[in-house]
Amino acid sequence: MLKKRYFTASAVLITVFMSAACQTADVNQYIGFTRVMHHSNPDVQTVYQVPEGWTRYEAEDAELFGTASKGIGAEHIYSNGDGIKSFTNNVAPDYFPDDWEDMNYVRFTVQVPEDGDYLVDVIVNGPNENTIVAKANYGYNQAYHIDFFPNIGGGNGGTSWNSIFAIRLKLGRLKAGASNYIYLANACVINANEDFPWMNIDCIDVKNTPEK
Repeated sequence: MLKKRYFTASAVLITVFMSAACQTADVNQYIGFTRVMHHSNPDVQTVYQVPEGWTRYEAEDAELFGTASKGIGAEHIYSNGDGIKSFTNNVAPDYFPDDWEDMNYVRFTVQVPEDGDYLVDVIVNGPNENTIVAKANYGYNQAYHIDFFPNIGGGNGGTSWNSIFAIRLKLGRLKAGASNYIYLANACVINANEDFPWMNIDCIDVKNTPEK
């Protein structure tokens, strides 16, 4: 059975409230929003260059399952112009299957130089009340409930469709000399304003050295 832990995280750019649902006291954790990738004000925008010491993996080049396989879309705010658009799952985080069978998700294959726990920036956007589900290799599902996606890039209402953010996770345990799988999806948020909140994933950046 999934156990929920509720806590507050202070991010570099903004403060968000979230909850983590997991099956064990895993090393996986949500760290917060770290970069604004697109903004209507160019003085605030972080360029899409890969940060020094990190490696980028594009979502459109990853393995796509379910509706994600039909969701490749062009958009000027995306890295390389493409991303995975508007895929969702009508499943609450507590009921997300361990094997992800029949779910809509993106699976990245990642290589790392050392065994360890790695920082991963997920470049993503979506409306308020969203849940990112993640796991690495054959670990447990981790559900990160994001109550607030800021719409600082402009646009209408509570969505941040034209604001792209780097959401930092720490995922483990990744292995050197092997193909490591990082799974990303979203889940239905119970009692949310939107029954099926959408999510766009542009790419991920993985730090080249493990966290000690």
